[in-house]
Amino acid sequence: MPNLRSRQQQSILSELAKGSASGLPLRTVTELQQLLTDLLKKKGGTKTAFAESIGISLERLLKVLKNPTESLGVANLLRLAVVSGLAPGRVLTMAGKSDVAELLDLLYGETPERPVSVQALWPTLSPKAQLALTTFVEDLEAKRRKSPTMKKRRKPRKSPQL
Repeated sequence: MPNLRSRQQQSILSELAKGSASGLPLRTVTELQQLLTDLLKKKGGTKTAFAESIGISLERLLKVLKNPTESLGVANLLRLAVVSGLAPGRVLTMAGKSDVAELLDLLYGETPERPVSVQALWPTLSPKAQLALTTFVEDLEAKRRKSPTMKKRRKPRKSPQL
């Protein structure tokens, strides 16, 4: 009679054959998992608050962080793009939804990366200096957004002669 091993033993032997030194399953980290992990570290705060900011439950966030086959829906990925400051197409691609990213790019054109915040560019400056630079950059950005065409001046009305 053949020697039957338990599924767990077979799984461990299979993983050892694949090259896992400890016999534990090899864990691959997806780009989405890496992004979520990086944002959690960067933003600080709780996982619950982070999950709420992208419109998912804590349980769902934990499931995506633990299981590389899990992902998020398109709406939640778009919220994640807002929170992360990355282009929506890039976040969708990281989550394995490159087909949706391509459709968005086709319909709306590629979304440029958002500029890095002033605080990220000058982390060693004092808060007062950061505020001054932030104001300066925002003023420049506001001027850049204005239309390049000059508005026609209205001719002043002549007041009626009395």
